[in-house]
Amino acid sequence: MANEILIIGVGSAGINAADKMNLPNSKKLFVDTSTRILEEMYSESNKVLLQCKDFEKCSGFCHCYSIPSFSEQGTVK
Repeated sequence: MANEILIIGVGSAGINAADKMNLPNSKKLFVDTSTRILEEMYSESNKVLLQCKDFEKCSGFCHCYSIPSFSEQGTVK
């Protein structure tokens, strides 16, 4: 049984670096607060969008996504 490697890219730079990695028997997981960054990735991967519940009302630079009770987790397809 072969081992699988999980490559996790977090944030813009982390996602870009992980997107360029081509390791055999690996899967990728991308996590970011930007929908645009996640949609631009070419690799087949799972994508997690962390975004403020009140994103439409706030500036988008509030960083409340770093406090779990203020954020919601979704998946970008």
